[in-house]
Amino acid sequence: MKRGVITSFCFLLGLSAGLARAAQKFETLDEMKARVTQVPADERVRICTGIARRAVEEAKERYAKGVDEESKLLLHDAETYAEQAAEAAIHTKKHEKQLEIDLRDIGHHLEALKRELAPEDQPYAEAAVGHLEKLRTRLLQSMFGKTKK
Repeated sequence: MKRGVITSFCFLLGLSAGLARAAQKFETLDEMKARVTQVPADERVRICTGIARRAVEEAKERYAKGVDEESKLLLHDAETYAEQAAEAAIHTKKHEKQLEIDLRDIGHHLEALKRELAPEDQPYAEAAVGHLEKLRTRLLQSMFGKTKK
């Protein structure tokens, strides 16, 4: 009897969690961009990182569909919002380590995207990777500073 009650309870708990997740609204890229200015700086790090990640994903989808100009704009958005995330993280001294990890991951996705692109489109992805590497370096310098002699 107890086992059946516990199993039923666990099932209902899982079902309610699933319904709550389904009820959450999927935010579009434009909605995320609009929300950036409305949140505190430490929260801005997370949102801008999400925008950069989503922009790379959408750029990959657009390149696959042959919409190169939109893809280039999305890669530029990824760079811009990654930079905003880095600025906010350095300014607040919060989320720097996680942001550095996220930027490295986004850079890996950009590298994979670059390998899938036609040669004439590869420089855009390469530039984005280079920009993210510079941001990572700035974050690492902010976290660990320069050594004193």
